[in-house]
Amino acid sequence: MKLLSSNVRGLGRPRTVNRLRHKLRDIGPTVVFLIETKLQGCQMEKVRRKCDFLNGIDVDSNGRSGGLSLGWNNDCKVSLRSYSNRHIDVMFDEDSEGRTWRCTGFYGAPEENLREASWNLLRTLNDSPQIPWVVIGDFNEIAYSTEKKGGLTRKKRLMCRFREVMDDCSLTDIGYSGQWFTWERGRMRANNIRERLDREVPSDEILGDIVETKLQINMDADREELYWEQRARANWMKNEDRNTHFFHQSATDRSRRNKVEELVDGEGNRHANNDDLLRLATDYFSSLFTAKNVSDLSSILEGIEPCISQQMNEDLEKGFT
Repeated sequence: MKLLSSNVRGLGRPRTVNRLRHKLRDIGPTVVFLIETKLQGCQMEKVRRKCDFLNGIDVDSNGRSGGLSLGWNNDCKVSLRSYSNRHIDVMFDEDSEGRTWRCTGFYGAPEENLREASWNLLRTLNDSPQIPWVVIGDFNEIAYSTEKKGGLTRKKRLMCRFREVMDDCSLTDIGYSGQWFTWERGRMRANNIRERLDREVPSDEILGDIVETKLQINMDADREELYWEQRARANWMKNEDRNTHFFHQSATDRSRRNKVEELVDGEGNRHANNDDLLRLATDYFSSLFTAKNVSDLSSILEGIEPCISQQMNEDLEKGFT
């Protein structure tokens, strides 16, 4: 069984969702835990199902921050134990013999003053020591100074408190595969900061390799997105000229958008009756395109010097010969 935990942002944009789907398709995890979704549960459910994880639990974001989602494939038998804005705790039933184990997706508070509350939550969840337990996610803390490169030095007391809660819950870091640092900020070497915040209790590459890998993933996702956009356009052009339900639906939608619901007359009264609408429209355009009688043009022509003589005017008014 393969488990994946990842911080994601921008899931409100279709391009980000397509890239996530592309990444999950390549990795093929059985269980996926997504953090910082910044979506409400109903919105995240649509994203999760689009990524082919039909089963799962989604926790609402708090405004524009937070949000969790734990998804699994159809082969897993899962029961929910508890959840909050910081965790999702479930039980997996491996087979008919009743062998079970726990999986907790955990998101530690990013604020330093709330970090202790996160550790107390983890201690509270440690209520079934007889059941195998795996905790995955973003703890927003490092255990040792070697798990950070660049930036300010992490306070020793914070790292110590993290190691203490690991000991209290009998949790052991089971190691890693791939990049040692799971979080980074800054593209240039001078301002680049990397930390190992995500772990599973799930060799250092040069920064250029990291950026190149991300670029390749984005290019693959963009290529797939362009393909589907072109295919959707081709289908539309193919079906638009045929006498199909698609064409009629498009025409109906266009007609609905162009319909005039009501008009306002010169006195500010609103009219919605069809006869009234026809009358108001006819009167308006009749008045607009009807010539007005002007009796005296002298005031308009003041200051304009005539350039056509009386003789020229008589010649212009002669009949054709």
